[in-house]
Amino acid sequence: MNVVNDIVPMMLREKEIQSECAPVFFAIIAGFTKYIKDQKEKAGMGFSMSKVNRRGDTPVHVAAQYGSAGLVQLLWDECFDPLVRNNDGHTILQAARSRPDIVKYINSHVKSEVCDQMILLAQNQPKPDEPTYPKSFETILEYTIKNNLPHCLFTPAVILNKAQFSFRDLETVLRILYVQDSKFLGRLHNSKNVFHSFDTFPVQHQKLLLSYATEEMINTRDSEGQSSMHYIAKKGNLASFILLWSHGADVNIQDKKTLYPMDYALQRDDVDIVKAFLAFDGKANELVLNSVMKSRKKSAETLQKHFKALEEGKGQSLKHDNKNPTHRRCQKFPDLSKNDGIVLSIDGGGMKGILALQLLKEIEKVVGNKFLGWFNHIGGTSTGSMITLGLVKYGNIDHVIRQYFRMKDDIFIGSRPYSGEGLENALLNEFGRDTLKQLGEKKNIRISIPVARVDISPPQLYMFRSYDVNDTTFDQSSLKPEWGAAKVVRASSAAPSFFPPVDGKFMDGGIIANNPAVDILTDCQRLEFERNERNSTKIIVSIGTGAMEKKIENIDLMKPTTMGGIVNTFNQLMHLKDVFIEQLTAADGVTVERARWMAEAMGMAFFRFTPSLELPVAIDEKDDCALLDAMLAVKYESMTMRNDMLMLASILK
Repeated sequence: MNVVNDIVPMMLREKEIQSECAPVFFAIIAGFTKYIKDQKEKAGMGFSMSKVNRRGDTPVHVAAQYGSAGLVQLLWDECFDPLVRNNDGHTILQAARSRPDIVKYINSHVKSEVCDQMILLAQNQPKPDEPTYPKSFETILEYTIKNNLPHCLFTPAVILNKAQFSFRDLETVLRILYVQDSKFLGRLHNSKNVFHSFDTFPVQHQKLLLSYATEEMINTRDSEGQSSMHYIAKKGNLASFILLWSHGADVNIQDKKTLYPMDYALQRDDVDIVKAFLAFDGKANELVLNSVMKSRKKSAETLQKHFKALEEGKGQSLKHDNKNPTHRRCQKFPDLSKNDGIVLSIDGGGMKGILALQLLKEIEKVVGNKFLGWFNHIGGTSTGSMITLGLVKYGNIDHVIRQYFRMKDDIFIGSRPYSGEGLENALLNEFGRDTLKQLGEKKNIRISIPVARVDISPPQLYMFRSYDVNDTTFDQSSLKPEWGAAKVVRASSAAPSFFPPVDGKFMDGGIIANNPAVDILTDCQRLEFERNERNSTKIIVSIGTGAMEKKIENIDLMKPTTMGGIVNTFNQLMHLKDVFIEQLTAADGVTVERARWMAEAMGMAFFRFTPSLELPVAIDEKDDCALLDAMLAVKYESMTMRNDMLMLASILK
């Protein structure tokens, strides 16, 4: 005898006789899925609405209250009307009020307008107008209890806009909703989600919303095919634009009119947002672009400068200069094997790290998408150390640029000197508690990060590594407990007068090695010696964060004899201080030449890319416009470096 097919129907028929209720309802409560499937197949289409119990419940009502999400899915057919009510006037939404999993399923299977009507029916309103949504967190629970509704059902695009939550209330609401449905912010209302009205929220609320968002939610399209970026471009809000972009917003989504977000910014003549699109490689509709270029709009001048600069780099062919050792070497460069060492070195420079990343991106456009995959040894100082970890962990330059824009306001809080707490938290959030060794082993990449120890005289360079090498100056294993990668970057980024030292003695590696190329090359030489190898490292690419020529006045420290002389001597001492600091943190000039000829002696090709800055970019620069202008300047200047980029591409094959 088959239990499900024979005994269960007998039990259910007995229950039916006792209660005058269809046996399917008992089967739903008991979870007899096989029996329910058989009954549904026999009854055919419309089974979901074919039976009601004494309370007026349909099978779906009962499944929503007592069954499982799987049973609701099984019973929900094309004939089911989600607005049908039982004798108490309850829809399935009210039946499922204590079942977040069922509510989540209902929300995903009904349109937002139908969800609104469910709420209206719960409120017993005679007309299907806009529901009366609660206006504060305190009233949500009262409201849902009064109307027998689950408080996790509200479409965030509606309630989060209409309810003027304080930051703390919004935090509470988001936390509760997230536990019930991690995708709640993606729910649609009239084909839009909360990110289509993103700019209506205060900045701190925006950041909080983004902490619960996914890229899929941010890039959701409405019925017109428009994403959150289209809406920002139409309204114009650079701060909101940067926040969305830094969390994964796509700038190149076309709507149903084949218009990109940038097209709307061009039509509005919003120069700042147009620059942002250009910096992030945004596309534009050809017709819109041509129309604006011929107009007298301010954007026309920006576009003309942009395309003129990019045109200059097109069609350039590779030329070799025999006076340059790398050019000469590259003419007969051997084919690379998987065991050959290829090194990437990145200078320090605070927020100028964005410029180094922009340069890397321009090189990648010439070399190809597999550019980063060639490197098996990456090292960097200060901001370069942060870039190093980002590239190792994510393997994507765009991701690290977005990371910089996300982190800057959390790192530079208040005025300098900064506490360092924001930097520590940001680094832990991005990189977790893995050590350099763990990160390096996961990606099969060697990592080098220089840090300066300043509690001794003279200061000592400590090279933190993901690999073992015989270094008599620093035994990394002596640090107990072993440092996480985030702490190493925190130490290497502790620029004097900006952040306090780590453990009272470890500071910015830029004090000794702002350009770490020579120190990384030294490690390569050590590794070759220890492994009895010769010339196994073939290429080093050194990336700068920007050099700016400074004119320092003549320094004459003669003993002053007048008040004016005292003032003049003080000013000259300040200039002398600048000379010392520039020399201490030098990343270009002689430093580069030493690295170039050391690489040549090791049989390596040496490539150096660094922008020359027309305008200074501060270590703690946070202004979006200033950073975007600098990124565009680097993009244009990279055209002058195209020959070396082509040469690098010719040997990375």
